[in-house]
Amino acid sequence: DGFPRTLNQAEALDRILGEMGVKLDLVLNVVVDPEIVVERLSLRRWCPKCGAIYNLKYDPPKVDEICDECGARLIQRSDDREEVVRRRLRVYEEQTRPILQLYLERGLVREMRGDIPIEEIPREVEEVLGPYLKETGVKAPKSGI
Repeated sequence: DGFPRTLNQAEALDRILGEMGVKLDLVLNVVVDPEIVVERLSLRRWCPKCGAIYNLKYDPPKVDEICDECGARLIQRSDDREEVVRRRLRVYEEQTRPILQLYLERGLVREMRGDIPIEEIPREVEEVLGPYLKETGVKAPKSGI
């Protein structure tokens, strides 16, 4: 998910940024094995009452299919069903992967692992983006990266 998703959208983004006098100079690609994506999303559950999100394997509710926060019954969103996730991954390969290739050819892509525990994400982002920030003099947000 994200933007741009197609080559036409990438070209439109380049044009709009150019009109604003801004140039895209970095693309962060989060690399995750497709089977991990399928597992994570198909095991995700959502509380329609309070919006809490769970994963049945990695962050399950205390009581099966019941929200810890408000007691409502958890649901699986229709776009989290395995067959839908697999279709979305196929669409990504067909439509979005060519954009990644374009940005790779331009030397814009930095990659980070997305299959690591959530608590390791800030360190991974810092490791991947730190050299770019130093090289360009761009300041990290006050909350850190």
